[in-house]
Amino acid sequence: MSGREESLKGVPTKPGYDRDEWPMAVCEEGGAGADIRYVTPSDNRGAGSWVGNQMSGYSDGTRVLFFVQ
Repeated sequence: MSGREESLKGVPTKPGYDRDEWPMAVCEEGGAGADIRYVTPSDNRGAGSWVGNQMSGYSDGTRVLFFVQ
């Protein structure tokens, strides 16, 4: 089971919303026990795209630090 599948297990879908997890599924810490929130799809996908672009130059396993304001 992937980290995303583990984190979203038991959290039902909600029409018009995405389920967003923290820590993100791409992180080693992602998966079971993640905090899940319902967010608008445009916000979730826009943020995911931005993070993906920021991390695109890093190799798998590179440690990164997120500052959340």
